[in-house]
Amino acid sequence: MGMSASRSDSVLSPDVRDKCGQATIAAACFAVLLPRDDALPFTRAERVMALAMVDFWFVTYHFAAQHLACLAVPSPQPEDRRSLDPAP
Repeated sequence: MGMSASRSDSVLSPDVRDKCGQATIAAACFAVLLPRDDALPFTRAERVMALAMVDFWFVTYHFAAQHLACLAVPSPQPEDRRSLDPAP
């Protein structure tokens, strides 16, 4: 009774969540790219360029986040390196 649900508790499994996210992104891209030029206020070329810019920013953010996480992993200090050397 007194226990709260952990953050990992979810109705959907991670695989289903991933597939739903991918399907949502694909549907949004089709909704932006498939209509004729006169159906939306921007030409198809402008819409492609906008999606390319959004993709660039997401990729840049992901790249920076991954490398920041790599920098946060501590490296072995000189006194710890002795334990990493194989025994003679």
